[in-house]
Amino acid sequence: MVQDKEWTEYDDEGEKVAVHSLPTRWEICDYCEGEGTSCAYLGDWTGSEWAEEDPDFQDDYMAGRYDRACPDCKGSGKILIVDLDTLEARDPILAAKYFTYLEEREYRMIERAAEMRFGA
Repeated sequence: MVQDKEWTEYDDEGEKVAVHSLPTRWEICDYCEGEGTSCAYLGDWTGSEWAEEDPDFQDDYMAGRYDRACPDCKGSGKILIVDLDTLEARDPILAAKYFTYLEEREYRMIERAAEMRFGA
C-alpha cells in the first residue's frame, strides 16, 4: 500500500487554508527512464570533442562509469506521484483545487524561466 502525499492549500494571501491527503502511485521516472542513473550533468559532446578523448575514457563513459544517481528519483528508477484518477474519484472538489494548483504552478515556472532568459 502506497502512502498518501500531503498537500497544503493556501489562499491568495498566502495563508494556510488546509492540509489534504492525496492518493499516490509509483511511476517510472521520466528523467532517467527507470535506469536510476543520469549522465546529464556531464553535458553534451560534439563530435570533435568526443574524438579528442582517449578510448579508455570513451569506453568508461559509454559503460556508465561516470553516471550519478538520478536527481529526480535518487537512483530508485521510480517516483511517487499523485494519482489524479483516484483523487478525482475520491473527492472531485479537491481534485479541481489540486488541478488548479498544478496549472498555476506550471504557469509560474514558465514565467520564471522566461524572466531568467530575458534577464529580468
